[in-house]
Amino acid sequence: MDFPNPYQESESTYLNKAEIVRMIQQMDEDVLNPTQYNVLKAFLFCCFSGIRISDLYNSKYSWMYSDNFMKFTMQKNSERKPKTITIPLIPIAKVFIYGTGGSLFELPTMQEYNRSLKDLAGFAKIDKVITSHVARHTFGYLIMKYVGDIYLLKKLLGHSKIATTEKYAHVDDEDNYEKTLQIQGDFEGLWKVKKIKL
Repeated sequence: MDFPNPYQESESTYLNKAEIVRMIQQMDEDVLNPTQYNVLKAFLFCCFSGIRISDLYNSKYSWMYSDNFMKFTMQKNSERKPKTITIPLIPIAKVFIYGTGGSLFELPTMQEYNRSLKDLAGFAKIDKVITSHVARHTFGYLIMKYVGDIYLLKKLLGHSKIATTEKYAHVDDEDNYEKTLQIQGDFEGLWKVKKIKL
C-alpha cells in the first residue's frame, strides 16, 4: 500500500488542546457517516499514540502484548532496516480502537481518509489543513506540553536521530510562558520586601 506524504519545508501543522477537544466533540455516530466516524477514531488514536499512518493501516490486535502497550515492527524502512518499537497506550487512546479482534481500525483508502479529515476539521471549525500526519505532530505537541521530554518523544516516535524528533517538538507561546514562569517560584514576593536599587 502506498502512503503518500510529501515532505514540506515549512512549520509543521499540529492541533492544540482546544482543537483536539473540538475534534473529540465531533464523535457522534448519528451525525457523521460511517467513514467519517471511523476516520475520526483512527485520527484521534494517532494523536494520543503517535503511530504513523502506514502502521495504523497495518495495526492488529496481536500487537497489543498487554493492556497498556503495543509492540510492532514499523512499516517505514521495514525492508531495509526493520525497527521494532513499543508504545504505551493511555486510556484515552484505547477508547478510539475499533472492534475487539483482528484489525484495530476499519479504514477507507488513504485518499478518502484525508478527504474525511478535511470535512471533520471543518465540522470542528479548525482552520488548518489537516492530513493524516498532523496526528503525529499533535502527539509530539502533547508530549512536549505535558511531559517536556524530547528523548522520550524520540523513543516513542521510533526515530534514530534527535534532529528528526525536533520538528515534532511543538510548544506554543502560552506553554513557553507557563514553563518559564516556574522559575519564579522561589523568588515569589521578593521584590515586594525590599526595593531593588538600580
